[in-house]
Amino acid sequence: KTMSVKIESLLEVQYNVPNIRNISIVAHVDHGKTTLSDSLITSNGIISQRNSGLRYLDYDVEEQRRQITMKSTSISLLFNRNDENYLINLIDSPGHVDFTTEVGSALRVTDGAIVVVDAVEGVCIQTRTVLRQAWSEHVRPLLMINKIDKLITKYQFDALEAYTYLKKILEQVNEVTSTLWQEEVLSIASDRNIKDEDVFEKFKTSMDADDGEYFSPAKGNVVFGSALGGWSFSIEDFVEIYAEKLDVPRRALRTTLWGNFYYNPKTKKITKKPYSSHAKPMFVTFILDSIWKVFEALYPTRNDKMVNKIIRKLKLNINEKLINDSTEPLIVVGRILQNWLPLPNSLLRRVVKFLPNPADAQKERSSKLW
Repeated sequence: KTMSVKIESLLEVQYNVPNIRNISIVAHVDHGKTTLSDSLITSNGIISQRNSGLRYLDYDVEEQRRQITMKSTSISLLFNRNDENYLINLIDSPGHVDFTTEVGSALRVTDGAIVVVDAVEGVCIQTRTVLRQAWSEHVRPLLMINKIDKLITKYQFDALEAYTYLKKILEQVNEVTSTLWQEEVLSIASDRNIKDEDVFEKFKTSMDADDGEYFSPAKGNVVFGSALGGWSFSIEDFVEIYAEKLDVPRRALRTTLWGNFYYNPKTKKITKKPYSSHAKPMFVTFILDSIWKVFEALYPTRNDKMVNKIIRKLKLNINEKLINDSTEPLIVVGRILQNWLPLPNSLLRRVVKFLPNPADAQKERSSKLW
């Protein structure tokens, strides 16, 4: 929800260290970092959602001319969660390889990072670089898979195809973190003169305990969405929606809404094996299918009856006349999804929950960095 923030409110939270998050946004060039920053800025009423994509933090004339970020730029945002204020000190860093040192400097002064990956391009060279930089700086990363809408508008994927594709992107990212993890274990072993067999056994045990994945939607450190569209979601957003409806414990939903788990509507049970040839994973059934229906109601052919039905079913506070008068279908899609799954709310909730405050972060980082 957009709000107008007073400077006094920001100053007040600065003295409450547990409620402060210092974060960087890092990514390969053109994966949507600055647009994501714009979308987060809209939550404080500094710019409107309509102007998201304005590149607000690219204040330099040369940055505006080239349409790329060249200097790291910071801004402080206020985020309210459960009637409690949090201060988000955000740094938007460059994505171009020529400005890698700017990224390193941004990571050094922050405690967490949002790593943005383009859903169309996947893991690129600079994605690997920023993941390595975050790892070496001992900065905890949160993954944002951006431009999900293009899987529909560009690739024409159905929900199941999109799910398979997203799994591959996550595998690519986890492949990078697995390599970094292995290098660190070997480095520690070398320093302590530990035998290779002991090192690999320790590494294997650690990986097995973590399912071999650092990033996983089930762990709450992955967010999907569209920065330009102004909407995003994590598993937790849908846990809140479906836990009561399905009469399933929240903890069970958190672990089964991602992966090869299936919900049988007849028996009302979750299974690891498909209950029929048409069964789809729960991530598709309960999340992607719902989002895809919004697109299908408007793109490529508009169905006003279905659009109004979706708005009423989701109980969205949208001016139906404004929706009906709009001639651009993707703008209407954006307005519906912004209202249902607003990006600032979804992403910043994950930031507050998953990324550390300065005091906790320095307990982990100081001994390793200095």
